[in-house]
Amino acid sequence: MTNLSSHDELHATTSGDAQLREYLASNPPDRIVYTENVHWGHSYAFDASIQTTSIPTLGLLTLEESVQSAATTAIRMDDVATLRELDIGYAISSPIGTVALTLGPSPYWSVERNYQGARYWKLWDEPSPSRVSEGIAFDSTTCEEMKGCEMKLDPWRNHRFNDPLDRSDHRIILEKKGTYTWNSVVDDANVQGLYNVCIVYEQIGDFDSYQIIINERAMDLNKMSGWNHECTNVQLNQTLDVRIELNQDGAAWINPLGFSGRSSEIIDSTGLRIHHIELKR
Repeated sequence: MTNLSSHDELHATTSGDAQLREYLASNPPDRIVYTENVHWGHSYAFDASIQTTSIPTLGLLTLEESVQSAATTAIRMDDVATLRELDIGYAISSPIGTVALTLGPSPYWSVERNYQGARYWKLWDEPSPSRVSEGIAFDSTTCEEMKGCEMKLDPWRNHRFNDPLDRSDHRIILEKKGTYTWNSVVDDANVQGLYNVCIVYEQIGDFDSYQIIINERAMDLNKMSGWNHECTNVQLNQTLDVRIELNQDGAAWINPLGFSGRSSEIIDSTGLRIHHIELKR
């Protein structure tokens, strides 16, 4: 049997999204908030005090497409003037979505709140390089060459319409006991000094028998079922290596997404689904 309470990764929003929603209910924005036009973006429209660009009603999507479309284009182009004309002053990103990978590299957006990767962003009129972060994809070929590392379909692949990292519909899955190493995830002579390094991944089920090591520095992990956005400060000298250690094989469970076709597995296994790295000075 499947105990959904131990599989937060199945849900259309994350525990961090819920925490951010509570924060915004107590601290309503004074301008319109950009949200992705997908399930995790819609959840913020339930509070009437929050004006968002994507608004679902009675299970059907009712919004002014010109506003959402124009705002999305402006965000991708760093067009602050258009965003101000639309009265947009903030944005929300869920770790499930991809808009954070557009907002992060922009010098015009700062992270005001972060709850396990669910982030509240503020728009600024003047750019600052101190706000910039970079998303980095893991090499899928390296995964395919490692015993026990597999590339499997991402359950939310049909709901992501823009991926700045140009990943495929598949994600790295680790289910077997072993050590998985990606050397030189970053290899850039300009990367020197202290960086904040984050890894975005899903923990499939409740377990804690794993470690993530960045440049030989073990991360202090919350190890929660569902989406995790874990960060640590690391001194870098051109290269960044990632090692993930699983201390035991995953346990079998019945994945209801397998019946709908969103997952390729019905008899599934607990483990980790790895998404990407984020790097910030």
